Amino acid sequence: NALERLQRSLAGRAWMWAKLQARLETCACLMLAGDQSGATQFAREVIDRTRSPVYSSLHLRALSYLESAQRLTADYPATWRLGIEGLREFWSGHQPAVWAYQLYYHLARAATAAGENQLALLAQRETLAEIQLAGRPSIEAFTWFDYGRAAMLAGSKAEARNAFSTAERLFHALPRDRALETTLADCDVYLSELENLEGNPSGALGRLTRIKPEMEHGNSFFMALHYWRAIAQTDRLLGDRVKYETDLLAIKATSETALSSLHT
Repeated sequence: NALERLQRSLAGRAWMWAKLQARLETCACLMLAGDQSGATQFAREVIDRTRSPVYSSLHLRALSYLESAQRLTADYPATWRLGIEGLREFWSGHQPAVWAYQLYYHLARAATAAGENQLALLAQRETLAEIQLAGRPSIEAFTWFDYGRAAMLAGSKAEARNAFSTAERLFHALPRDRALETTLADCDVYLSELENLEGNPSGALGRLTRIKPEMEHGNSFFMALHYWRAIAQTDRLLGDRVKYETDLLAIKATSETALSSLHT
């Protein structure tokens, strides 16, 4: 509704940048609503109308939006083509680092989804390098968090621990809210998994016990499942069969609740 009002107010005016920016905001809303087809249409429209150097920043942003829409529909070859196209334009000019960050971010996510974990880690390193140049502390904190996850999947444990520890430190420097508390708890889940990988299930259990109250507040199904899987792995390594079976039942119940929430 807000975007519709904005676009009506722009009608008849020669404010091309504002009109194209509004189209991209509409594209973002459609992606969040799951309408990737509509988002693709809006992104392509902006791409076609921003080929002039005057609109180079908007052009790169539109490319990253289209790249994201293709990733969300699992068209990873198209994601990579768009990402490379955008990066070629970025590195041939003098654009703010945040635009390269967006392009690398979607490449890293696409590589992870495709199971190309080493490639995802390489892309994630570039993502981090660009956001550090952009001066966006909150985004940098979350990028370190994503970096840790990519490093874990690629089997780089020391790199993952450093990334998660850095993310925790940066998170603590940000204004606290509910979403940040949840992310900090999820960061502890990943660190507990590293403890297990390094043969320290007691250390893992300490972390998981500490964040249990936070995880009981009704976080996302993905985070809840991540937590219960980590608990199950820890109890199995500790040889506690009774707790391990209880953990498996919790995973089953959480999965069933998640499935029952689907309407298609």
